[in-house]
Order: sequence, then structure tokens, then C-alpha cells
Amino acid sequence: MKIVHFTSVHHVYDTRITIKECSSLQNYGHDVRLIAAHDKNELVGGIQVIGIGKGPKHRLARMLVTTARVFRECLKQKADIYHYHDPELMPIGLLLKWLGKRVIYDVHEDVPRDIYSKFWIPGWLKKPVSLCVEATERFVAKRMDAIVPATPYIANRFRTYNPHTYEIQNFPLLDELVSLEVEVNDNENKSGEMNYIAYIGSISEVRGIKDTMECLEQLNLVMPVRLLLGGDFSPPALLDEVRQLRGWQYVDYRGRVDREQFREMMAQSKVGLVVLHPEPNFMMSQPNKLFEYMSASVPVLASDFPLWKLIVEGNQCGMCIPPMQPHLMTQAIQYMLEHPEETRRMGENGRTAAATQYNWQPEGRKLNELYERLMRPHTRLEPDPG
Repeated sequence: MKIVHFTSVHHVYDTRITIKECSSLQNYGHDVRLIAAHDKNELVGGIQVIGIGKGPKHRLARMLVTTARVFRECLKQKADIYHYHDPELMPIGLLLKWLGKRVIYDVHEDVPRDIYSKFWIPGWLKKPVSLCVEATERFVAKRMDAIVPATPYIANRFRTYNPHTYEIQNFPLLDELVSLEVEVNDNENKSGEMNYIAYIGSISEVRGIKDTMECLEQLNLVMPVRLLLGGDFSPPALLDEVRQLRGWQYVDYRGRVDREQFREMMAQSKVGLVVLHPEPNFMMSQPNKLFEYMSASVPVLASDFPLWKLIVEGNQCGMCIPPMQPHLMTQAIQYMLEHPEETRRMGENGRTAAATQYNWQPEGRKLNELYERLMRPHTRLEPDPG
């Protein structure tokens, strides 16, 4: 079948969209296209990307101009199934549905709760915006052919709107961040005098970047530790602010990293950080980086949210600490670095858990099965049992 995924926000190298979903569907033999705010048409990871241009940087202008370009390109494609990834594209999803198309809404985040973490929305406005977004999602979701949430928590909410809700969890490709070369060099990379820890992902204050800077300053009073940092700062001005902190001298900042760079950083790292603040959207999230660290045999230091504790401590693949307390980060990292055998076992346990429970292969298979069901003529799409 011909399948079109479309996004107005995400990068064409987005892990969930391009590397996992589009690539998996293409491997099942489908003709897969990705419409995105990209500056040209090209193959990305073997997927045909249809670029509609970068568009305006201002959010409101982007929502108007870029979404209009996306809709126009969707109509040109004449696909069997359309699959979109951004809340701002819900009107496009409705329009396509009203034109008789098969449409899937992919929900990456618990958007109504995520509103409370948006720095650019005034505090007094966050609750009404959150309520409005939730009502809009409810209205739209009822009219989609299927909903594809990234976590069980989000799926449970959407099942109250649409029984055809199929959770496709954002687990890693099992061997993407580990190779024979990495395994051969692993001991060499992790046995040097310098201790490397890592954080790769979106970088913001609520994701613990300032706490990490204070932690680095404290750690380097007792042992040499450097942070391998990859990702974009949000807002961009935060980078200049964080550079002024004393902990920055212990940072190796790589900017946005590709998957090969990610893999190299994992090979060097002794601990992977996921020390997010207790924001409403984070508490029940399942950060992709958490499972990526596990798949790469890197022990995890995570915030002690109940769900995360269940994953990390339940699989004995790291440690959990109360967030927003740099001195506890310091103590935990120091303990992990000073107990290399115990930390190595944590890494091995994480890898085992990723291989047996938390990997993309069964999720890709479930996604393809959903598409096959949607395309069977005169067949009722059965609800996902959850």
C-alpha cells in the first residue's frame, strides 16, 4: 500500500517517525513517503522525504503556513493511509477524513499535560490552553480511523475517545547503538582515567541541565568526570546561560547528534542521565533515551518517578534519585563510578531487559498489523485489547 507520514514540527531524522515507523513499514514492502518541513526532496535512511520548505519560525505562522503546505502535498500523494504526528495537524487530519481518506493520529506526548512545561506560554494561560487542547483531541480522536499513542498511559486516555487505539511504544532498535566494533572497544573506552557520563536529548531546565552542571562541579572536586552532551537547547538562549555556569568546563557539547555519533557516545559512557523534573508530562512518560541507554548496556541514573523506578530498579539496571537535588546526583554517580563491577552488571541487566521486553521489533510488527487491518475491505477494525 502507499503510506504517507506527515509532520510540521519533527526533524526528518526523527527516531520514532523515520528510523522506526517509516523504515519498518517500508521493510514490510509498503511504499512509504514522509512529508516534512525540510528544504528539499531526498532519501533519508532509505525513506523518500518530500520537503515543503522550512517555513516561518514564528509558531503561529508555522501553524498556518506550514500546515497549509502539508495539506496541499498530502492531497497530491493520493495515499492509501495518512499518518500524522503533531497536535497542530489535527485540523488536517479532520479534513483528510472528511475527504474519505484513512487517517491515523500518532500521539507522542501527553499534550494537555505537556502544556504546563512550555516556557513560552504564560502561567495564567496554561490551564485553559491545556483544557482546550484536551477537548480538541477528544473531538478529533473520535473521528480518526486509529490512534497510535507512544505509551500505555496515553493509550488509556485515548481509548475512552476511540476504541481503535493501538499503543506502539517508542522502544529502541535493539542493535542500533551496539555493534561488534563497539563491544570490542568497550573495555578500552570505559577503562581510561577520565569518567564519561552522558545525556542525549532535548536540553532544558526542566530536563535537569542546571542540576547537572552543579553536579559536575561537585563531582570534579573528587574525581575527573566529563559530560558528553548531545541535543538542542530549549529555548536556544539557554545555551548561553548554561555556558556561564562553572560546571560547563566539564562538558563536551556535541550539538544535535546523528545515530552514529549517539552510538559512539554510548561506547564511551559509564552512566546515562535521565534526571528530569517532576513535570506533569514527565511523570508517566517513557523517555526514549532511557531505553536507548539500556539497549547500549549503559547504566541509568533516573528521577525516582514511580514508573521509572519500576523499570530501572525493577530490572536492576541503574539507580533512581529524587530530582532537582544535585548533591544526590553527585553521590549516586560517584557510587556508580567507584563500583565498576556492580555498574557493569547494571549495564548488562539493562541490555537483557531491552532484548527481552523493551525493543522495537514487536512494536513495528504491531504497527504493520494495524495497517493491514485498515486496508482489509469490508472488515471491521477490532479494538486493541491494550
